[in-house]
Amino acid sequence: MRAKQCERVSEHALLAAGHRRRREPEVRKQSGVVQRLAKRRPEGVRLAERDPAVQAATQRTLRDGVQLYDPRVIRFWLTHPWLLLHGVRYAIWQRLHPDAPWLCPGTIEFLEAHLRKDMTVFEFGSGRSTAWLAARVRSIISIEHDERWYRATRRRLDERGLRADLRLIPLNHAAAEPERHRYDMPPDYVRAIEHQAAGSLDLVVIDGHYRTHVIAAAIPKIARGRWLLVDDVQFWPDPSVLPIPRDWARVDDSSNGLKRAIIWRSPRA
Repeated sequence: MRAKQCERVSEHALLAAGHRRRREPEVRKQSGVVQRLAKRRPEGVRLAERDPAVQAATQRTLRDGVQLYDPRVIRFWLTHPWLLLHGVRYAIWQRLHPDAPWLCPGTIEFLEAHLRKDMTVFEFGSGRSTAWLAARVRSIISIEHDERWYRATRRRLDERGLRADLRLIPLNHAAAEPERHRYDMPPDYVRAIEHQAAGSLDLVVIDGHYRTHVIAAAIPKIARGRWLLVDDVQFWPDPSVLPIPRDWARVDDSSNGLKRAIIWRSPRA
């Protein structure tokens, strides 16, 4: 999966989602690294991570490993020196798994154990994950806003003889613009999922833009007992601010020391 810029979440969106803090009953993986790093990061760094420029550098680092030729990547490592070892480890892991999505290894392990050939997936944010998922499920719809990345993903699918409903939907706002609490008209990117029947999707992957709104739009489309995957949740102060129903179980919470992804499961009955 392409690790792309996670838009800054507005204070209004956080307030609207609520700051409930609760224990999730079924966490499959909970990395202690996440809690330790959170304690070590000063508040200024946590706020800086929501800056679009810093997020873009962070995502390039997550995607490409440790690279020191980009000034923005240098800035990231200078402000996050305790993450350098994790960066090296992740770069090595990527070299050993060139076709794997840009996800945490624990997240990939969960998906490998649960995906089946009769399943339907909806993905916001295309990339290596699109081909990886297409090879494991019956059908996948993938929404992409960037034309260059759309072409790269299409080429990757064609080279592997894989089929996917890959859709190019440009953003209605600047990519660096913070997500708003409310839009007069829902962005086209968010509306891409509205024509899916309620309870028709086995997995929705969130790794693109307008994330809070996309999550809210995706919830009713997910079948009972199926999953919502949100990547890069480290960009929010706490996952509980996301508009996910309280009765959805957190079944996987994985981190590689640099990034964090959580998978929620809808109630089975």
